[in-house]
Amino acid sequence: MVDSKHLEILRKGVKAWNQWRENNQVVELDFERAYLVGVDLQGANLENANFEDADLRGANLEDVNLELANLEKVNLELANLKRANLELAHLKEANLEVANLKGASLEGAYLYKTNLKGASLVGANLEGIYLENANLEGTNLEDANLEGANLENANLTGAYLGGANLKRANLKAVQAFATSFQGSILTGASVEDWQINTESILKGVECDYIFLKSDWNDDDDEIIFDDRRPHVENVFFRAGDFEKLFKNDQKTEVLISRNRIKGKDFVNKIPPLNTVDETQNVTETASEIQKLLEQLEAFYPSDTMSGKMQIATGAISKIENNPDLMARIIKALKSAGVSAFEKILNHPASSFMIPALEDWQNTKES
Repeated sequence: MVDSKHLEILRKGVKAWNQWRENNQVVELDFERAYLVGVDLQGANLENANFEDADLRGANLEDVNLELANLEKVNLELANLKRANLELAHLKEANLEVANLKGASLEGAYLYKTNLKGASLVGANLEGIYLENANLEGTNLEDANLEGANLENANLTGAYLGGANLKRANLKAVQAFATSFQGSILTGASVEDWQINTESILKGVECDYIFLKSDWNDDDDEIIFDDRRPHVENVFFRAGDFEKLFKNDQKTEVLISRNRIKGKDFVNKIPPLNTVDETQNVTETASEIQKLLEQLEAFYPSDTMSGKMQIATGAISKIENNPDLMARIIKALKSAGVSAFEKILNHPASSFMIPALEDWQNTKES
C-alpha cells in the first residue's frame, strides 16, 4: 500500500521531493494505489518507485524519471509524459490511452497488454520494448525507434508509423488494418501472420529483407527469426519490392482456397480469333506464366506446400493486374483449353495455377 509519508512529501511539490530523494536514495518508494489525479510532478525523480494500480489520470509527468519503476495497472489516461524516462519500467496492463509520450524513452520497458490507444509516441525511443498483446489502435508512432521491439499480437489498427524504425522488430500476428507504415524501416523484421488490408499503407517502406517466422528460444531466452525473404542469402529487395509483394497478397488473400478469379472483367477485351498460329499463342502465354512463377521464387520457397501456394497466388495477382496478358491467356484457353497449359508449364507451383486457369476458362464460357 501507499506510504503516507512518501505521499505527504510528494504533495509538497517537486523541488521538496527531489531534495528529499537526494538525501534518501536507498529508500524504497511506495505509491501503490495512490490517488494522484491531475498532479503536477514535472521533472520529479521517481526512479524505481512503485506505482502499481495508482490513479494518475491527467497527471503532468513531463521530464519525470521513472526508470525501473513499477507501473503495473497504473491509470495514466491523458497524462503528459513528454520526454519522460521510462527505461526498463514495468507497465503491464497499464492504461496510457491518449497519453502524450512524445520524445519519451521506454527502451527495454515491459508493456504486456498495455493500452496505448490514441497515444502520441512521436519520436519516442522504444528500442527493445515488449509490447505483446498491447493496444496501439490509432497510436501516433511517427519517427519512433522500435528497433528490436516485440509487438507480437499487438493491435496497430489505424496507427501511424511514418518514418518509424522497425528494424528486427517482431510483428508476428499484429493487426495492422488501415495502418500507415509509410517511409518506415522494416529491414530484418518478422511479419509472420501479420494482418494488413488494402487500406494499410506500405508506400516508401525501406526493407532489404524480412522474415516470415519467429519463435521463442528458451535456451537463449530470445526470439529467433527464420524463413528469410528473399530466401537467397546476399539477395535483397529492390526499392518498392516490399510494397508490391504485400499489396499483391492483399488483393489475392485467399484466392486459391476460394477459387474465385476475376477473369470476367476481362472477357469483353478479348479480340476475335484470327489466323495467328494458336499453338504459338499458347506457348508464349504459358512461357510468361512460367517466368512469373520463377520470379516469385525469390520471395517464397518452392519446396513447401505453403510456398507453392504463395507463388501461385502472386502470379495470379500479377496476371489479373495485367489486362493484356489476361486477355491473351483467356484467348489461348479458348483455343486450346487448360490441358495445353498443363503440358507446357513446368514448375513446382504449376498445379496451384490450374484451378485459376479452369476458373478463367469457365468465366469465359459463361
